Amino acid sequence: MAERYHYLNVLKTFGMFAILTLHVFATPYTYWSEFYDSFHKFLAFFLKNILFSWAVPVFVMASGALFLNPEKDIPYSKIFKKYVFRLILVLLSFGYLFALMEKIFEVGTLSASAFIGSFVNVLKGDSWSHLWFVYMIIGLYICIPPIKAITCNMEKGAMITFVVIMFIFLSVLPLLSEFTGFKFGIYIPFSGIYILYFILGYLIHSEKIYIQNHLSWIFISINLIYVIVGPFLPNNTIISGAAIKHLSNDSPLSVMMSIGVFALIKNTVKQRENAFDIFFAPISFGV
Repeated sequence: MAERYHYLNVLKTFGMFAILTLHVFATPYTYWSEFYDSFHKFLAFFLKNILFSWAVPVFVMASGALFLNPEKDIPYSKIFKKYVFRLILVLLSFGYLFALMEKIFEVGTLSASAFIGSFVNVLKGDSWSHLWFVYMIIGLYICIPPIKAITCNMEKGAMITFVVIMFIFLSVLPLLSEFTGFKFGIYIPFSGIYILYFILGYLIHSEKIYIQNHLSWIFISINLIYVIVGPFLPNNTIISGAAIKHLSNDSPLSVMMSIGVFALIKNTVKQRENAFDIFFAPISFGV
């Protein structure tokens, strides 16, 4: 029987409720921001962004902790038959229904072209926006064997150096480019930040990188200060999604926040079965 890591189920549960909560606060503000007073406006920005900065990344990190385990053999046959197949079913069922609803709203009628167009939109990733995670995680799963070849065969020092380089090129330099307008010519040809989160989850889980609690609190506090101050900075907020600028998942602040939350829960939760294992974690993907 595979070993169960209880802290990962706690993280998945916290991430699940965080995603639900941030949507509860972000969506109404997007459409009815003019009715918000100063306090409720700040509350919407604070809760949405303090949760958004780590909720999805910890899910990706939890996957990395499990899938990059060198003791777990995951050939491509298993990846496609078990993991990718399940996610494609989600896209072809729920994703297709969402895309069909969007097409009906767009053209005002149900027709053969609506059914065909909806299928094309699913292939293009133009279903409802919250399904972006499913498309991303499929791509990440397909990359598991080569990523695992790197993490299992690299020496610890080289692996940490590689992660630092990824952090600089995928997170720090893009942020500097936003502020300065200067685009650095050299780049790493990786698509997106989530491969970094995937690898970080494994490194922290395996304690190849050990983050002490006080450092976790420092990372969390830095992000917390920015989320408090950010809404008051000039031209630093976006009404759509109640977003604070420079706090996307590829932001250094979000990377630090996600590392802090992941490591803090890992170091705190005892290795024994709990309610998160039984009631919440099994439904986290569906939610």
